[in-house]
Amino acid sequence: MPNPNALLIAATFAAVLATSGSAVPHSIAPPAVSANDNRAAAGVAGRGVLDVSLEVREGEWRPYGPQGPAVRILAFGETGKPLQTPGPMIRVREGTRVHVRVHNTAGGTLVVHGLTARRATMPDTLVVPAGATREATFTADAQGTYFYWASTTGTAFANRLYDDAQLNGALIVDPPAGTPKPDRVFVIQWYLPHPVPPSTDEDNINGFFTFNGMPWPNSERLKYAQGDSIRWRIINATADVHPLHLHGFFYRITARGDVNRDTLYWPSQERMAVTELMDEGTTMNLAWYADRPGAWIFHCHLNWHVVPNPPLGAARETDSVRLHALFATHDMTGMSGMSGMSGMANHSETGMGGLVLRIDVAPSAAWRPYSGPRERLHLYIQSD
Repeated sequence: MPNPNALLIAATFAAVLATSGSAVPHSIAPPAVSANDNRAAAGVAGRGVLDVSLEVREGEWRPYGPQGPAVRILAFGETGKPLQTPGPMIRVREGTRVHVRVHNTAGGTLVVHGLTARRATMPDTLVVPAGATREATFTADAQGTYFYWASTTGTAFANRLYDDAQLNGALIVDPPAGTPKPDRVFVIQWYLPHPVPPSTDEDNINGFFTFNGMPWPNSERLKYAQGDSIRWRIINATADVHPLHLHGFFYRITARGDVNRDTLYWPSQERMAVTELMDEGTTMNLAWYADRPGAWIFHCHLNWHVVPNPPLGAARETDSVRLHALFATHDMTGMSGMSGMSGMANHSETGMGGLVLRIDVAPSAAWRPYSGPRERLHLYIQSD
């Protein structure tokens, strides 16, 4: 008579085999990828050392919200936690020893850039073969706004457009002492679908840009009070340029940098702007004062980067249909059109997408609307 314990052990062993390694059925949906608002730092800190355990996996990302279509991307996540886009933020004080483990479940060799000391003569990269785990240890030796990025296709940063384009994460080094001034970190990323054969050209019109993993109108709505001093760190982790424009206010640029270097400006070097051009792979620190209430936006000033977001997945449009939707006259009657475009009553939600953040500044208790004299102007627009 068979031993019941032996049968139980054999059944358990078979169940483990059936749910591990290559035996995982392809019908199992990949894990979800959530948008990372970069409010929480990754890892466990203690005694001057930060330990961070990361992994790269394929996951399903829903950039248009929980009920929207899903696309499959490669993304970073902390081991044992959900995947994120952008990847987990590493944030430490200057002088901290950082120890990062990276596990690669992607099909190709993963090369990670940016997990390195900044004062080094030659920045290190971390090479992680498929299925392997590798470690990097470095000292955060220069305060500033940095990032890490990765590729599984061997491409340079400027050519990283498809499967690897979401493999980015913020790396912030705060001053070694004192309480850092509160700020927000925003990572700009770019989603591009693969070209439809036989074409090999970039399908730019069916791509879109995101702030912290979400395009407008799903990007974060920022809320401040009149009189707030606001500080942002912006990381352009895309292979494109972005002139970033703030409505209603000037902002002060306090630092500029890239993945390896950051220059903190002296007060005499700081400059005021309403639009600042960010080249690919660059960073910027800015500060502004919310001296008036209202609803404002911060956005890329290239109109192609704020057009309505394209349909995804099976609903993806051909170039001709997408272009017709983008260039057709806006429907003024409220009837729906191509690509979800609708009437002017809801144009801010349906007529824009991509790199837009909404900012609501609540009035102070002492604020009163302006009641003084006003000048009336007439604006005439005509064709030449």
